[in-house]
Amino acid sequence: MVPTSKPAETPSETLANHRPFLLRNRSPGLEQAPWWCDRNAGNEPLRLLQACPRYAPTSLIPLPHTAEKLGLGEIWIKDETQRLGIGSFKGLGGAYAVLKLAMKHVERRTGRSILPAELSEPGVRSMLSQLTFSCASDGNHGRSVSAGARLIGARAVVYLHAGVSDERAAHISRLGAAIVRVAGDYNDSVEVAAKAASQDGWIAVPDTVGPGRTTLLARLWSRGMRY
Repeated sequence: MVPTSKPAETPSETLANHRPFLLRNRSPGLEQAPWWCDRNAGNEPLRLLQACPRYAPTSLIPLPHTAEKLGLGEIWIKDETQRLGIGSFKGLGGAYAVLKLAMKHVERRTGRSILPAELSEPGVRSMLSQLTFSCASDGNHGRSVSAGARLIGARAVVYLHAGVSDERAAHISRLGAAIVRVAGDYNDSVEVAAKAASQDGWIAVPDTVGPGRTTLLARLWSRGMRY
């Protein structure tokens, strides 16, 4: 019998099937490796992000001449210039957090687990249309949160400090978010956004956490950033 040959992997498949992971914890002060070192850490956020209509694996570009000069077999670089139309991997984190939080909201309301595809069902969208997601941003995070909210039919409110350009504000506004300008710097906008979310019962989606704190939102955001 002649063995059946396996089709060659595409660059994207190679990257997905050979994710780096921590082989050994070399830090004596740590009892276990962080979650992001696990080979399968990206499976769940990847499934959720694939529900986004414009999601696609990042293109890989070969650099054969550079590889030859360095004496390496192959070098590939990730081309982020087309990432969700905003030219940044940061377009994934906030959207992923919104989708994940939306699923948790529906699960609490219905008492059952749901699949990412169910976020587009009329009954589910009716529940989600009542939600408002809010954040402070310098630009990219606000666009991501706004895109996630628009995808599920929810509302988004983004707080921008005085240093954020009108161009960045326009990008966010075009995604359907309400813009609130805050006097001062980024920290001022974070404070105002947190206070408003607490008062109005909105779902806050911050892109930072305070010293010594690790929150669910921070973990969700950072996981989404990676894929």
